[in-house]
Amino acid sequence: MKYVLLSLLFLVGCAAHRGPVLNATGSPCFDGVVVNLYEAGCEEIFVNQIPGTLITQIRCSVIGDDLWSQHFFYFVPQGAFEVDSSWNAVCSDPSTNTYFRHRDVNIVD
Repeated sequence: MKYVLLSLLFLVGCAAHRGPVLNATGSPCFDGVVVNLYEAGCEEIFVNQIPGTLITQIRCSVIGDDLWSQHFFYFVPQGAFEVDSSWNAVCSDPSTNTYFRHRDVNIVD
């Protein structure tokens, strides 16, 4: 019993120092990009759906000095769409293919 109480005390102490809770979407690619944006210092992430498609675009609200905030990221359902030839593949999982492109060009008006 003494060890259980001691263990709980340590867990409660650690819980006060954890970062924000991120909800997992089930897509390792999407979740990985969001975590990396957060770790790069992005405080606000915009998520947009490209009109007329199922393609999701995310970006940091502010362009910083790091590569993560300087790019748009596109999440395309597997086998659903042809993608822009200027997009660079970064990740693929069972539900989505992930691409990126520099923020100087945006396909969403």
